[in-house]
Amino acid sequence: MGLVAGVLILVGVALYLRDRGLLQLPQPTQPAPAQRAEDLAKKYPEAEAFATPKTAAPADKKKR
Repeated sequence: MGLVAGVLILVGVALYLRDRGLLQLPQPTQPAPAQRAEDLAKKYPEAEAFATPKTAAPADKKKR
């Protein structure tokens, strides 16, 4: 019980310091939308939503 209370207090202090600007946490970086689209097109080559002119299959190709 004491451990849980201690952890909650530490989390509260960390959030307070973050809000006051005294604690700087690393921010996750997101790839640029164009790079993300290329990565998704490589990961899911069959998905039409991610198809680009470079990765799109020919229209006359029949699906199996």
